[in-house]
Parts: sequence; structure tokens; C-alpha cells
Amino acid sequence: MSNGLKNKKTYYGLMLAMVFIFSSPGAFAANVTLEWDQPATNADGTPLTDLSGYIIYYGAESGKYSQGLDVGNVLMYTIYDLFSDSSYYFAVAAYDSSGNESDFSNEISVTGMRDTTSPVISGVYAHDITTDSASINWTTDEASDSLVEYGIFTSHENASPPDPAPVFNHNMTLSGLLPATRYLFRVSSQDSSGNLSVSDDYTFVTPNLQNSPPVISSFKADPYSGRAPLTVAFTVNVSDIDGNITGYEWDFDGNGKIDAATTTNQISHTYRHSKRYSPRVRVIDDQGGKAESRTKISVYK
Repeated sequence: MSNGLKNKKTYYGLMLAMVFIFSSPGAFAANVTLEWDQPATNADGTPLTDLSGYIIYYGAESGKYSQGLDVGNVLMYTIYDLFSDSSYYFAVAAYDSSGNESDFSNEISVTGMRDTTSPVISGVYAHDITTDSASINWTTDEASDSLVEYGIFTSHENASPPDPAPVFNHNMTLSGLLPATRYLFRVSSQDSSGNLSVSDDYTFVTPNLQNSPPVISSFKADPYSGRAPLTVAFTVNVSDIDGNITGYEWDFDGNGKIDAATTTNQISHTYRHSKRYSPRVRVIDDQGGKAESRTKISVYK
């Protein structure tokens, strides 16, 4: 391919580099991105002031370029649809506003550009676990498909329906699980070139069908007595064997009405009237289980 530029002119500082290669299955499958430095001076040392653009030359033999591509005045360019199993040699030349073209830059080459690198899997975790389902998430460093293999205790006898969509952030939902069961699982992703990665093994446990309510081990008030106005810090300690605590409801004077609701196990309240109080806390878990506890406060003049 002729570029129509006849005159040759030498510039200093024209250096070509390969940035990255992308390939996928098929004969036309490779894309090559090239980058080069902008020359600053002419060969005689005078400033280069009329640079107009660049031409990328490439071909199947070193120093013999069958193709020339005028890419304009840019310093990076991607060439698409090359043969992924072929060798290519690249060089770049600059030209000025008068049509003078420089000598070739340094030459770089690539051989056999087919992608042979498997996706890198990271961030594997299970969430939204119910008695019969669970969601599995993970990420990959390149677009790839999604599959989860899972089973009870030490095997992977089941597999999710594979999702062929090439994505970086993966999410798969497992259904039909048994309650109160420990599951072993692993994830796998395959890129468009057929490179497969399989993760390590991970586990999760499905909850019981019948929820066990939270268990309150202590409900403390500090101080539990004093003169009005008295500011009291409340702390409730609680555990839940098959769920997570999602809320705390506080009744500071014990009259059955909720005065405050929080997602943390601590709160403060100021009592301004002399009286004996029976404050109450109710703890709620993520499956609707509840537990209550009371304590006593004495406020005097």
C-alpha cells in the first residue's frame, strides 16, 4: 500500500513500542496496539516544527513491509483483524506538512499472537444464603464466562447452569439446596480463547428451616442510679447461632412503647425526672427472630 510520500527526512527520537496484544479464537483474531515517541528535532539538530502525522508499516518479513497505514498525528494506534497465528514486523515513520517522510523507527515484532493466558480469579464469596439458595460472586481480570461447581462436604457433584456471557464481575445463584447443610464450592471462568481457570474450594452453610432466635447474654446500664438529670449508657450483648442481628428497639421507661431503634448494640438516654424505671431492649435477627431483656434504673432528686 503506497502512502504517496516520496521524500525522505530523518528525525531524532522516533521510538516504537508495543503496548498490548489482544486475541480471540478464529483466523482474524488479533489486535495489536502500538505506541511511539514524538520526535523533537530534525537530523541537523534544528527544531521540528511542522510534524503532520505518522505511518505504521508492517509485514510478514523483517524490513519488508507490505502494508502502510497513515494514522494521522497520534502517538498510539490499534491495528485490528490480524492473523492470530502469524508473525508480524512493525515500524513507524513520521512525515511533515510538505510530505517529507522520515526513515523507519526501530522495528518490533510479534510471533504467534494467540492468547494463552487464563483469567485470574479473585474475590470469591458466598452471600444471601437462605435455607435453599445462595449467591456466589467473583471477579476476573479479563472478560470470561461463569460456572459454579458445588456439593456436600467434599465433592462437586452439582454445577450451576453455565453462563456464557463474557463478564469481569460474576454472579451465580444456586438453588434447590438443603437446609442446615455445609456446601463445598468452586468457581471457574473461561475466556474467549478457551483458557480456563478454576478457583480453590470455598464453603458456606445454609440455615435451619426453623430459626433460632437471638440470645441476650447481658443488658447493662451505666450508671444504674444517680441524680436527675441522669445520662445512662446502655449496652446489650447478644448472639445468634443461625443468623445476623439486624436491629435493636429501645424502650427507656419500660411503658411498652419503642423510644428508639438502632442497628448497633449501644445507646444513651438522659432521664430528667426522679423515678424508678425498667428500661427494655428488643433484639431482632435477619429471619424475624426476637429476644427481649430488662434492667432497672433509679433516678432521684
